[in-house]
Amino acid sequence: MTNGRRGGGAKLFGTGRIVFWRGGSVWIGHAEGETGFHAHHAIQVTLALSGGAVRFQTPGEDWAAYTAAIISAHHPHAFEACGELVALIFTEPESQEGRILRGRFRTGVASLAPDSIADEATALAAAYDADATDEELTVRARAVIARLTLAQALQSKLLDKRIERAIEVLRERIGETVTMTEIADAVHLSRAFPSSVPKGNRHQVPALRTMAAP
Repeated sequence: MTNGRRGGGAKLFGTGRIVFWRGGSVWIGHAEGETGFHAHHAIQVTLALSGGAVRFQTPGEDWAAYTAAIISAHHPHAFEACGELVALIFTEPESQEGRILRGRFRTGVASLAPDSIADEATALAAAYDADATDEELTVRARAVIARLTLAQALQSKLLDKRIERAIEVLRERIGETVTMTEIADAVHLSRAFPSSVPKGNRHQVPALRTMAAP
């Protein structure tokens, strides 16, 4: 997905907006094609927001349709929702929310009961349609996760823009080998990457290392 507000970046599967916060992100917009098989470190919650469905496929299995689904960390899958308004909410498994999700939804692709998150999904779609601020989209997306974890939504803090870009580089190059040196070059940081990251965002470096090659 390309970020319609910021611009730039390679097209993954549609157009829309991307917002990052500590421990997660939301990718929301209209899907235009399928991704092919891939896996990622983050736990993924996917919502169909315009009355249709999203489809997932695990290697060796048939496509399955969902109104809402959660995909565990590192689970290989393909995704398709052509023309649908969708939200992909990513949560790092090491975060407080991620640990709860890992305990409740352990492996593979699991269906979520749409009624259980209907109010939060509607509010997220309305915020996107209204061209809400990044902060508002963050609040609405994290409310979905809070409902799934049965916890109060945590206060959000947006990431340093260079950390946002580093994560985006990894998402854009799904299926490729990406080194920490390449990430540092792409975001204009010293190749001594961890020491170049502002202290308030250094908690993201282990996750970046997990997603990148040595």
